[in-house]
Amino acid sequence: MTVTSPRTLERHHTGRVRTYPTPGLKKAVEGSRKRITDRATLFHFLQCALEVELTTIPPYMLAMYSMRPGRNEEAFYTIRGVVLEEMLHMTLVANIMTAVGATPSLAGVEGTGAEAAAVNAPVYPCVLPFTPTASKPIVLRPFSKEAMSTFIAIEGPDEPKGKPPSGWRSIGHFYDVIRQGIEDVAAKDALEPDPEKQIFPTDRKERKRRLDRQIGPEHFYNSGGEVIRVTDPASAKEAMDIVVEQGEGLHHTIFTSDDVRFGEERQVSHYFRFLEIFHGRRYSPYDLPDQPPGGEVVDVDWNAVYPVDVIDTDAKRKHPPGPLTKRYHDPSQPQLQGTADQFNRAYTRLLAQCHVSFNGSPDTLEQAVPTMLELRYLAEELFRNPLPRTKGGPRVYACPTFEVSGQEMARQLKEVQADAERRRKQREKRAKDEQATRKRMAERS
Repeated sequence: MTVTSPRTLERHHTGRVRTYPTPGLKKAVEGSRKRITDRATLFHFLQCALEVELTTIPPYMLAMYSMRPGRNEEAFYTIRGVVLEEMLHMTLVANIMTAVGATPSLAGVEGTGAEAAAVNAPVYPCVLPFTPTASKPIVLRPFSKEAMSTFIAIEGPDEPKGKPPSGWRSIGHFYDVIRQGIEDVAAKDALEPDPEKQIFPTDRKERKRRLDRQIGPEHFYNSGGEVIRVTDPASAKEAMDIVVEQGEGLHHTIFTSDDVRFGEERQVSHYFRFLEIFHGRRYSPYDLPDQPPGGEVVDVDWNAVYPVDVIDTDAKRKHPPGPLTKRYHDPSQPQLQGTADQFNRAYTRLLAQCHVSFNGSPDTLEQAVPTMLELRYLAEELFRNPLPRTKGGPRVYACPTFEVSGQEMARQLKEVQADAERRRKQREKRAKDEQATRKRMAERS
């Protein structure tokens, strides 16, 4: 069986090749001018939101991992905080999907055997839709001004005055469309007798079933903001507000609303945090959103970074078919390709763990924490290995490629699901044992 590759190439208005991260995002862009009026379209746009949030994480992680040890610590922890909040955003979107009866997917596979494709995992380089800078490619780059410029473009705030060629002003604008779609589709729930087809069911049993499948604050921690469970249009709106405000800022300011919502320390949004790194200065209390930061100096050393062999769109087309880790096959460093493949297996496992946690086993999300630590360790191992010099070329180092194969995803998903089932049975056994113990104690008394 032949399966279409998840890399979909198209020509756009500049005449260049446009590569969407996943097939689902391509489909959403093609229908992006339609208003959401039914469950199927709403479910598809929410799935796209999940994939958009995922697409941002590997570039941020690579920039963070590429910093040499002991240098750029402020920038490192700033980007680390953004990565954790992007994980939070994925979780909030997944909770919205579960609440409305959709199925979040990060582990979709089409096809079998060597032809299998992991259709929810983004492939780089790509362009991120739903932004006015959608023609700007997202390339896996080390920490640099060029990488920060891309991150700033991704997180850019909504500017309603302009109308970009793509029709989308920002990711926040995309969420506005989803928010309106939820309100419009929810208004039809009263006419739908089947509670399973209502996006916010009136049936108490169905509401509880969906609520029990969601991630709660007890499952997710160590980021700005908190996970909230979604039960109605108001809580869905609140979840999306958290996502947009952490990314773009609250009401055309540089700040998020985390201090008001969660009693946390006031902080600036992702867009303005990246601007602080880019300009090497913090925002002061008197700086305006449309001006560069003018506060305290941020110690940034753009040279304290491992240079890597960046694979842009043109280089990808010239590269022979197969995984990019093949370029690390070096007889003088036999472990190198193995480490790169091991990183991709761990990354695939992380996606499988998130997928299972979003689909009825919320405690599985705790298993993702050691996986994230393993990714950092493996990335550091790769960055310590210089590649053989090409004639006249600069010294460059190996780096993660964040590649996911369909075969590996199917294998990892099966293992993670089995582990989740094993832990579920253990919980049930403990609950029965505790109940029996309480019963015996009650009988003795």
